[in-house]
Amino acid sequence: MKNNWQKIKLGDICTLIKGITYKSDDYASTGDGLVFLTLKSIAKGGGFNFDGVKYYKGETHDDQFVAPNDLIIANTDLTRAGDIIGAPLFVPQIDKENKYVYSMDITKIVTDESRLNRNYLYHYLLTKNVRNYMREISNGSTVLHLKINLVNKLDIPLPLLEIQSKIVQILSSIDAEIQYTDQIIQKTEVLKKGLMQELLTKGINHKKFKKTKIGEIPEGWNIERFEEFAMLQRGYDLPVQNRIRGEYELVTSNGVTDTHNQFKVKGPGIVTGRSGTLGKVFYIEKDFWPLNTTLYIKNFHGNNKKFIYYKIQSFNISRFGTGTGVPTLNRNNVHKELIAIPGYIEQQEIAEIISIVDEKISVNKIIKTKLVLLKMGLMQDIFSQKVPIN
Repeated sequence: MKNNWQKIKLGDICTLIKGITYKSDDYASTGDGLVFLTLKSIAKGGGFNFDGVKYYKGETHDDQFVAPNDLIIANTDLTRAGDIIGAPLFVPQIDKENKYVYSMDITKIVTDESRLNRNYLYHYLLTKNVRNYMREISNGSTVLHLKINLVNKLDIPLPLLEIQSKIVQILSSIDAEIQYTDQIIQKTEVLKKGLMQELLTKGINHKKFKKTKIGEIPEGWNIERFEEFAMLQRGYDLPVQNRIRGEYELVTSNGVTDTHNQFKVKGPGIVTGRSGTLGKVFYIEKDFWPLNTTLYIKNFHGNNKKFIYYKIQSFNISRFGTGTGVPTLNRNNVHKELIAIPGYIEQQEIAEIISIVDEKISVNKIIKTKLVLLKMGLMQDIFSQKVPIN
């Protein structure tokens, strides 16, 4: 390779160690045993899930301990898309009092630090080509299992340690910007949640409240059944072979997934899941085609659309789901729900205030997406040596 870069197999410069095979009896109560990392410790979209941390009291082996800042990957993935299979993750600080062990669904990567910077390896394992390779060397019909022997055969472009450190510095600086933007999004979402709670229950500048069957509400507000406020209508069938790309939004229970050359509903409109994924509510700006897994608002009864959107978001519509297999939203029960609402002018004012916060979230999500794309493109160029690092 150019500029003193070598090409080496991962297995020639790293040692891969799978975790502990365990039984359910090996679990310990929280804090009473070793910290235990399992597949549930890895978030679906990547990153660490602290809620998935368990504790362990079974047998251990000296090489199956991990510590903060150790590099691990998932051997197993419950998603067919392979969202986390083979993706790298640094172990975070979890418990200062106990040692950490990890399950058979996780592999620890021990690097030869005299030749390979583990942070350099971490970034390389996140490149598109490597992520595709990890999926390709995984098998299983419902659960993916990584072939560790083939991970050892992964080609690693290896420059001098000095160059590796410079690459890490460049990519880590973008990571810091992504993390900062993510923190802004999270803080703004917390602000939005609190603001919605305040405005959708107490309104704007109300001094007097009245007791009702659903609790105290501001003077001048009315209690109505949901069906008097808005009506839910089932979405429409659209065979896959008829899904022709066009200018209109195609909406599923997970939101806009594609476009179509026809529409059934004039936008803007509100859509939520009818079956499968419940609880998500979407405000669709353009004309759209709601698929049959969704429900959309058919009649707004003269109410402000954005206010209705926030109101539905606030009362957890998924609680009206029924069924033990694939949950289905019972719209008749939703229609009977009692709702406290202000007059149209106050609806509009409340919607405008929350929309300002929503816009800040949306802008920062766009910034984060652009930063992620920038990093992915830059990684591709750096590791293929299109961009020289001196």
